[in-house]
Amino acid sequence: MVIGKEHIQFQGAINEDIGANLTKLVLSAFSIYLHQASDAKRCTSVALELIDNAQRYARDGKIMFEITNSDGAVNIRLENLAGENDAMKLKESAEFVHQLSTDEAKSLYKQQLLNNTFGERGGAGLGFLFIKRKGVNTFEVEIKPAGAGQYICRCSVELNFYTSEQP
Repeated sequence: MVIGKEHIQFQGAINEDIGANLTKLVLSAFSIYLHQASDAKRCTSVALELIDNAQRYARDGKIMFEITNSDGAVNIRLENLAGENDAMKLKESAEFVHQLSTDEAKSLYKQQLLNNTFGERGGAGLGFLFIKRKGVNTFEVEIKPAGAGQYICRCSVELNFYTSEQP
């Protein structure tokens, strides 16, 4: 793990204990980076959603998670190795959610909450809708072949915030 004034990076296997500690670290970092508690909560919820998805679908149980903070923008990047079906599903879901407006994402999120249907790995299909409805500035998903039917999946999110000195 690398921890700096405006940069945090974790790389390795993740389990419940590490996830709990990473959660505390992320919340603490955003509380320091951002002036408003609501902004810290918003960033933390987005980061934890990305971590949860990666933990659920990481083929080898390992992730690379990175947060950078500069000039009022928080960037969250997460990478994991996934099988071909999971990687393609990730890309399709991201492309679908990307074309939605924030209001459409909010509406679909509410519909899915009422659906009570879960996927084979326990997810309800809410992750990307949740992130989109949080009003992120950019949300990108990239997949690259890694050989032997595996893909490197990279999710990047940017959230912009203004400090009290900015208009």
